[in-house]
Amino acid sequence: MIEEEPIDEWDNKPVRCKKVIYPQCLDDNAPSNYYTAIFCGATGTGKTYLATKLLKTLEQKGIYFNGEQVPQRIILVCSTARSDSNKVFETLKNIDWENDIIEDYSDEALKKKIEEVQNDLKEVKEYQNYCRCWKDFLKCSDLQKMDIDDLVTLYDKDFVSPSELEPQPKYKKQFVTHWLVDDMLGSNLFKQ
Repeated sequence: MIEEEPIDEWDNKPVRCKKVIYPQCLDDNAPSNYYTAIFCGATGTGKTYLATKLLKTLEQKGIYFNGEQVPQRIILVCSTARSDSNKVFETLKNIDWENDIIEDYSDEALKKKIEEVQNDLKEVKEYQNYCRCWKDFLKCSDLQKMDIDDLVTLYDKDFVSPSELEPQPKYKKQFVTHWLVDDMLGSNLFKQ
């Protein structure tokens, strides 16, 4: 049994900090983002089906942030993604079958996909920052009062409206990425 002993002059109160708010499904029965789930069982017991059912339900109910629906993206790491036994994956509308399936796993393929998602996130932040700068610019009656970094951000893109930026980012606002790893137990994915 563990016994707690108070230390004189020390308190056991939690440190107060600002809570981070993540995009969430509005259904109270849905898991809170961000989560990790493991579906473990014998062959043929419905692990893939249950994982897919969870993602399908989140697609149907949506994920929201500040009252706006957030795009979802599913990245599937699965050597049998296109097999007849995994037709259930075809019910997911947020899988890009050309780009977001890793069937022939390698560490390099996974790193490349992670970097792609990180770049998408970076693009969203840059686009949102540009939109903020543009909004401030439109409201500003005296450019001398604008932040110099904001002016440089606008100057770098020739002061064009965010809707006219080329290329447009894949996502203009926050998005949620679901990583689904299935049928990879015999691969080197878990060997590091």
